Amino acid sequence: MRISARTVKSARLWSRFGGGTEPRATASGRTESPGRRARLTARLIGATAVILLCGCHATSNRNGKLAAGGDPRRGAAAIVRYGCGSCHTIRGIANARALVGPPLTGLRDRVYIAGTLPNTPANLIRWIRDPKNVNPATAMPRLPLHPVDAVDIAAYIYSIP
Repeated sequence: MRISARTVKSARLWSRFGGGTEPRATASGRTESPGRRARLTARLIGATAVILLCGCHATSNRNGKLAAGGDPRRGAAAIVRYGCGSCHTIRGIANARALVGPPLTGLRDRVYIAGTLPNTPANLIRWIRDPKNVNPATAMPRLPLHPVDAVDIAAYIYSIP
């Protein structure tokens, strides 16, 4: 029977990551059973999968109108009217290149809004309407926004690639 280099490599990986039948000493000198190694490997793989999947949600292909229920064109006009560009960099808005607040480009792909709220249209609208209620220490002011304007602004923000 001929053993290929690929078979040897696979066997080494199997042994290294939880396979094998012989007890093995760890770096600390303890003896670890093959079953324990297999359980630890399974937990590590499961934890890695959970971590990777936490960042995967439907925000990456959001259409602003569908996501927030507003009108992105009206949202762009509201952003100019309320002066959001004086604090934020916002793609598609003339002279919105400020660095006081975070850039709003790509917000639709982020996991959190304001570092604490899960990125959903309802949470973005909540943040836009009353940021001090979410985080009293935020520098973002509470503006006298009409509720429809907040929805339209969220729609625009979600439409920015």
